[in-house]
Amino acid sequence: MVVAGRACRGWASPAAVTMAMARAHLPPVGAGRAIATLSITTAVGAGLGYPLTGLIAQIFAFHAAFWFGAITVAVR
Repeated sequence: MVVAGRACRGWASPAAVTMAMARAHLPPVGAGRAIATLSITTAVGAGLGYPLTGLIAQIFAFHAAFWFGAITVAVR
């Protein structure tokens, strides 16, 4: 179940497709800024999300970590 959840998480990350669309549809200056912003957003999300989720799982239970992820995605 955990492996299936991780696979779904990978499919749900549209960062690469979004970067390709930015490169194809924006002028070179705008595309560079858009791709940089997407890259930073992805890095910050991973940099904060994984440790925070691990902390939640350690303090409460792994179920709470999955609920945290689900609520975060729903609010986003």
